[in-house]
Amino acid sequence: MKMKTIPVLLLSGILLFTGCGASKSTESTASSVSSAAAASSAGASSPADSSSSAASDSSAALSSATASVTIETSVADSLPDYLRDSTAAGAGSAATASGYGEGTNVTPGEDISTAANAAEQKTGSVCTLTSSKGNYEVTVNSIELTSNRADSMAADKVVKVSYTFKNVSYDGTLLVGPMAFRLMDGDGKACGTYSFDATDSANYQAAEPTEKGQSCTATLYYTLTSSANAVTLIFDDLYGASGAEYLWKASV
Repeated sequence: MKMKTIPVLLLSGILLFTGCGASKSTESTASSVSSAAAASSAGASSPADSSSSAASDSSAALSSATASVTIETSVADSLPDYLRDSTAAGAGSAATASGYGEGTNVTPGEDISTAANAAEQKTGSVCTLTSSKGNYEVTVNSIELTSNRADSMAADKVVKVSYTFKNVSYDGTLLVGPMAFRLMDGDGKACGTYSFDATDSANYQAAEPTEKGQSCTATLYYTLTSSANAVTLIFDDLYGASGAEYLWKASV
């Protein structure tokens, strides 16, 4: 802004020095420069306006950043322990099986394994799990072959899994769904999932979110292509800090 006023000041000094003897040409030049400076000044923001605008932009950017941090923190707090804590055991743990937390995303027929420290459970027994936000329970009620079939999906052998989970003291909504389970056949291969229509209430029981004190019983279905009748249900504790695995073995 100062650069635009200097020529006017200098020219004013010349006019004062020459006095009344200044030529009309000089006066005309002074008038033109003064007009140009005035126009430039009128079209530009004052230092105060610029400072105010910059402060406003900075404040807006800070508010946006604060909101972003708040949202990210909120999302992070809602995640299971092993996802929030990068040092916790989980998918990156050497003790964890391949495919940890993949659930229904596991490719049917691919080799999978169980964790070296996986804890074997018995069908019908309650498995109590802990996390930084409270406790919950998982009970596998049964693992068996079923003769029921969906009209749109043929399969030679179908394994039905019935399980119940309960929100004992977990601070928040608890949902133990298909992504926490995988079924391994007797050859160490992943079994593919089998689906019934959601409206087929006789066969389909979906996992529903639970609050403290609530429980839910749900069903899972898998196709079994192996000639071996032995299967292993693998449960990944997605809410716990240790990222532990639990096993239920059955002969179907």
